[in-house]
Amino acid sequence: MIEPSPAADDKARVSLSRPIEAHGEPLTELVFREPTGGDIARCGNPVIWNPATQSIDDVRFDEAKMNKMIATLAGVPLSTVEKLPAHDWSVCAWTVAGFFLMPATIRSSSAAV
Repeated sequence: MIEPSPAADDKARVSLSRPIEAHGEPLTELVFREPTGGDIARCGNPVIWNPATQSIDDVRFDEAKMNKMIATLAGVPLSTVEKLPAHDWSVCAWTVAGFFLMPATIRSSSAAV
């Protein structure tokens, strides 16, 4: 089960499997703020799913939009996101997806990433 780990400031945090560089500094975690309507207008909606099914099995990502959204919400360059190891990218994508999916959809799934 994947759920964003909310911090005291209502941001979601993802610990990275290895440091990645952003703005000339090594990062060991990415911190995501909640997306706004403006973020969606600029990046597009990166999560494709049918809310009527409320099934996490139906969730797919638009990878290009997800890369832009990860970069925007974490405040890192797109080039940093493109260098993430696959596992870290996947955890970040599911964390961002948590902002777009109904909480019951995420909690009721037995799927694990």
